[in-house]
Amino acid sequence: MAKRYGLWLLIVLLSMSTAFAESRWTKPLRWSWAALAVSTVSDTASSYGHSEANPWLASRDQRFSGRGVALKAAVIGGIIAGEYLLHRRLPNSEPAHKTAAVINFAAAGVTAGQAIRNWRMD
Repeated sequence: MAKRYGLWLLIVLLSMSTAFAESRWTKPLRWSWAALAVSTVSDTASSYGHSEANPWLASRDQRFSGRGVALKAAVIGGIIAGEYLLHRRLPNSEPAHKTAAVINFAAAGVTAGQAIRNWRMD
């Protein structure tokens, strides 16, 4: 089920911005949004219902549930939305696009690593 949502999210993110000018880093930025979103969905699916060490994401019974999902979605959605708005405001800003893409890919790598770790613990 999580794979289906991840694929849907990937398609939406890749088709978000095609009408404005592009820098050399526009496509990598879009791919980084997709990688960040898919790795977050995967990490969320691998954590759901299990014990959660992060007190901000844990519910009252110290498990990762709806509260954690909502908070993760809000944070990652806010990051991607903010970068998207920055991209629309400065469509030819290569330094901004490059910086955002590199940070997003790094965060996606860390998040994917956490998801892999969680899946192996089951």
